[in-house]
Amino acid sequence: MSECIVCGGTDAFTPLYAGLVRCPRCGFVKADMSLSDDEARAIYAHNYFFDGEYADYLAEQRALEKSFRGQLRTLRRFAPSGALFDIGCAYGFFLNLARQCYDPVAGVDICEEAVEHCRAAFGLDVRCGEFLDLPLEPGAWSTFTCWMTIEHLTQPGEYVRKVAELLPPGGHFALVTGDIEALNPRLAGPRWRLIHPPTHLSYFSKRSLTRLLRRHGLEVVYCRYVGTWRRVDLALHGLLARKHHKLYELLSKNPWREWMFYFNSYDNLYVVARKTG
Repeated sequence: MSECIVCGGTDAFTPLYAGLVRCPRCGFVKADMSLSDDEARAIYAHNYFFDGEYADYLAEQRALEKSFRGQLRTLRRFAPSGALFDIGCAYGFFLNLARQCYDPVAGVDICEEAVEHCRAAFGLDVRCGEFLDLPLEPGAWSTFTCWMTIEHLTQPGEYVRKVAELLPPGGHFALVTGDIEALNPRLAGPRWRLIHPPTHLSYFSKRSLTRLLRRHGLEVVYCRYVGTWRRVDLALHGLLARKHHKLYELLSKNPWREWMFYFNSYDNLYVVARKTG
């Protein structure tokens, strides 16, 4: 029997909601399924970023950059400079901003189209592939980031292990992911907006994520809920386009459709952890 990535327990996971199971010892939740590398790559192709998880990822650039600027300000309180590596860098919006403060910057993503955009649009050093397979030099990167990515991973525990092994003492690992024990998901239950395997496979909480990081020698120095900036028309697309298309078409023609707004549902954790020793 495989052990829990958070607590190391070997007790059988128990059902939580349809398709999700929970560790009876530490509360870590995961999807009751497994994906091969080929299946994962197929999910995170063009359609994931366009009319899938996102209506149009490139159209959200300004809003995403506004969110990333806020995350950068927080990150720089703990890691003001140095070499930064972004795991799951997508189309490079964060890395393009981060290189104003960090040098060098680099990243990895499994979506070939996204990686090509990083290189062509921004001239970024980004590799296409699996982070666990990259031959990175220990100590070469003082900061790793992982924005809304760890919940997608088939081996999140191994990612944390590798980051911890690569970081020098005092280096930082910053990530954003959902908190399944926050008020909103506890009220919504199985209808929580972030429950959607097979894209989301792992569901952390403050306590389970802290325990996982600590297991690999990473001590949490910052933990807060963080919101995000969204464009009105793209938010409406997610809410209405599929089930209420006519209403969406009507609303999307208004001049305020490109306005941006900040939304914090207090169920996305922003965590910064420092390598001890």
